[in-house]
Amino acid sequence: MFKKKFLNSLYIIFLGAVSSYSLPPYNYFIINFITFSLFFIFIFKIKKKISSHKSLFKYGWYFGFGYFMFSLYWVVISLTFDQSFKFLIPVAIVLLPALLAIFYGLTAHLFSILYSKNVVGSFFIFSILFGTIEFIRGSILTGFPWNLIAFSFSDSIYFIQILSIIGTYSFNLICISLFTVPAVFILRKSKKEIMVCIFFILMTIGFLIFGYIRNDNFNSLDSVKNSFRIKAISPNISIDRFYSKQDQLKIINELVELRTHNLFVARGNYSRHKYRGFEYV
Repeated sequence: MFKKKFLNSLYIIFLGAVSSYSLPPYNYFIINFITFSLFFIFIFKIKKKISSHKSLFKYGWYFGFGYFMFSLYWVVISLTFDQSFKFLIPVAIVLLPALLAIFYGLTAHLFSILYSKNVVGSFFIFSILFGTIEFIRGSILTGFPWNLIAFSFSDSIYFIQILSIIGTYSFNLICISLFTVPAVFILRKSKKEIMVCIFFILMTIGFLIFGYIRNDNFNSLDSVKNSFRIKAISPNISIDRFYSKQDQLKIINELVELRTHNLFVARGNYSRHKYRGFEYV
């Protein structure tokens, strides 16, 4: 019994971890159709077997922990630039994902309370709860809207055009529902489940058509050509230098010298120029 529970825990953590690869810079959003569907099927069947009062909080927490532990790696990287912050790395690796996973645990807990034996009913309960908790996560205590499920489509320029009308969190709710739809098809018992699947397929097609039209309209706008040229100029200085014990006045003087050199760079007919170890783009 203990071995089975342990394997179930690893399985759900694994699903959450794999889901993290749907986010930038990977954007393998196709993964979520598998992981979210398997997660929903798991908690749906578990709830069907266990007593009505038993919570599913731990399974939601496991999924969230795997998801955030593997998707917030960049927080750890940011702490390596200054030695004085390195003691926070274990906190960023374990504690931060553990705290954020509570939101997903709460989703599973509320699902266990509102659970319906009807597949379609449970599907909508799961999606609405997940989307609502994601909204709360992005708003409560000044908000932590990082790594929303909707970010999986950040590379899909046509699909995300609908954001301009329905907003981020509504789109996030639709994404969660869309990723869970395969589970409805797998668990189907009547034509009603198939109709739900068809509805979300048609919605997806509608979003794509809207995105293509909106993008085409934007590209057809008359471009305005100006006679001036704008260039972004930045010194090619490693961030480590600002945390070193070098003479600060020397660094400031070098930046002032670069500033006086900007006029020369701006008048050039090239996009890249090197000057005394610094690079301008």
